[in-house]
Amino acid sequence: MAAPLQDAAPLQLHTVEVDQPLAAVNRLLAGLHLALAATAIAHRGAHDIMLVADLVLLFLWALSQAPMWRPVSRAAFPGRLSRPALPAVDVMVATADPDKEPAVKVMNTVISAMALDYPGGQLTVYLSDDAGSPLILLAARKAYAFARAWVPFCRKYRVQCPCPHKFFAGNDDQLGGGDHHDELADDRIRVKVRNLIGKKRIAYRFY
Repeated sequence: MAAPLQDAAPLQLHTVEVDQPLAAVNRLLAGLHLALAATAIAHRGAHDIMLVADLVLLFLWALSQAPMWRPVSRAAFPGRLSRPALPAVDVMVATADPDKEPAVKVMNTVISAMALDYPGGQLTVYLSDDAGSPLILLAARKAYAFARAWVPFCRKYRVQCPCPHKFFAGNDDQLGGGDHHDELADDRIRVKVRNLIGKKRIAYRFY
């Protein structure tokens, strides 16, 4: 009798394979190097300073050989991961000086994080402003208002790179596909206008 489906082993999310031929070659070379090093140390004789230096260098070399001793290749299968089973993720965006870190660029980072292809209920984005700048506060409010239109736009048209600055620079290849060309054009104009209005209000208020 066939085993019930609930007893079937879950699909692997990643695989790890050891490159045995490469591992054999690396181990052979390591053994040869170790033999040559031992011969050189024995030939020099027991000079305290040189012996300590050689042993230290040999120890550091042995540490560097760790990844070569067992080389592996990994393959991930994110498509097998159930979206409801994804863990909660917190994204922290930190800024300190609006003069060195323009508010518009910081907000592009915040909005990009909010529009990531991840379940909305499992994604939280935090903005930390060490300077307590009123400019960052205003920009955050404008960014939140813009994100209410931008995030659904990215989800609807499967935008590959959710950075507004890069998208509105004319990179149409950032779209994931779809046949709603007329609807896309209208939505793009509407979202772009909201983005420009938010930028101009920030510039008008503080610059």
